[in-house]
Amino acid sequence: MSEFLLQPGPRERHLVRKTNNPLFSKKFAPDKTELEHARDLDRKELEVLLTEINQAFEQAAALDGRADADDILELKAKMERLYTRANSAAGDLAKIKDAIRKLIGMIETSLRAAAGNDPEALGKINEDIEHTQLHLQISDQTLAADILHEDTVIPEEDLPAVFLTESQEAIETSLLLFSPEQLNNMLNAMETILESESDLIQNHPEYQERATLIRKWCDNIKE
Repeated sequence: MSEFLLQPGPRERHLVRKTNNPLFSKKFAPDKTELEHARDLDRKELEVLLTEINQAFEQAAALDGRADADDILELKAKMERLYTRANSAAGDLAKIKDAIRKLIGMIETSLRAAAGNDPEALGKINEDIEHTQLHLQISDQTLAADILHEDTVIPEEDLPAVFLTESQEAIETSLLLFSPEQLNNMLNAMETILESESDLIQNHPEYQERATLIRKWCDNIKE
C-alpha cells in the first residue's frame, strides 16, 4: 500500500480517493512512478503559488490612496483566486489563508469608504462582498477547491464515484459549483454505478445516501 503524505496536494489527494475505493478499480493503487509524478507536480505548483502570493502582497503594499478602483478590484479578485488555490495546495497554509482573508477584508473596507454615501455604489460593493464570502466559504471545502482547480485534477468521469464516497458536508458545498444539467447528468451516472454494483450497497449504504442527497438537491432546483 502506498504511503501518502499527511497533507497531500490535489493530484496526490485524488490518488488517495481512488486507492482501495470499490467504485474505482478494486485493486487500484498508484505505483511508485505515478505517485512520485503527482507529488512532484504538486510540489512545483506549491512553489509557484507561494511566489504569486508574495507578489500579490507586495502589490497590495505598493497601493496608495490614489490607486484606481479597478486596480483595487483586480487585486481583490486575484487574492480570491489565490485563496482557492491555497485550499487545494499541499501542506498547511492556514496562516497564509488567514492573511489573504484579512487583506481581502481591508480591501472591502477601503472600497466601502471610497463609496461614501452613494447608495448605488454601496449596493454594488455589498453585493460583491456577499459573492466573495460565498466563494471563500466554498473554497474552504477541499473537494470544492480541487474541483475548481484549473488543471482538472479530478477528471469529469471520476466525479460520480467521488461524490458517492465523499462526506455529506463536502458534497453539499461542492454541489453549488454545478449547473442543474450537470447535476442531473452526474446523478444519472451515479445511479448507473449503483445498479451495476448493487452488491456493494449492502456493505456501503452511504453510497445510496449520497445519491439520494443529490436527487433531493436536483428536485429542489426544479421546484
